Amino acid sequence: MPLGTAPTYLDIIIDADNVAVEADEYIRNTSLDDALVSYTMEQREGAILVDATGNGNHGGMRPLADSVSFVDGINEGTEAAEFDGTTSYVDTDIYEPWFDEDVGAVTASMWVSASSLSADGYVWDRGNLSVYFESTGEITFAIVGDDLATYSVTSTASYDDGSYHHVVVEYVKGSTVKMWVDDTSEGSTAISATELDTKAAEGRLACRDV
Repeated sequence: MPLGTAPTYLDIIIDADNVAVEADEYIRNTSLDDALVSYTMEQREGAILVDATGNGNHGGMRPLADSVSFVDGINEGTEAAEFDGTTSYVDTDIYEPWFDEDVGAVTASMWVSASSLSADGYVWDRGNLSVYFESTGEITFAIVGDDLATYSVTSTASYDDGSYHHVVVEYVKGSTVKMWVDDTSEGSTAISATELDTKAAEGRLACRDV
């Protein structure tokens, strides 16, 4: 399994007032109170991955319902989606895109696990915003701005060890991108662009080919 297991959940927080949710609130303590979407992986109906927030932003397992497997998650009684690292993924825009490219701020929290990487692989991707494993095991958070420049933060250590790791990323429009792995800051990068590039791709969880 080249990409290993994907997030046990993905919570996206959007603040239209251009004020980021404090990221430390999401480290080991993710709340659904203000989340736009949450995929806990235990809630699914056939090929549909249910959005636990009640907002109806469900995901679709692709290319078929049985393309995605499910394994034990980080906590007892939880599950994680396991992808084949080549073709299987979750389409997060099966009903309608829920992500506004003019968003003021985004905070995302996820548990990830990967092992035996042979290439770069997405954890979460929208074309203009992505979290992915480098082929050498580091984790990168990157955005593409309306100036077509890429702004990113990459972890100093490799995490393709088959264990679960908690990743929190934060994007603030016109300001910074930041990332934390296992409660430790991986730094930040200043953004010159005024907003995200509008040429976004289909939202996906866990698919090869960065």
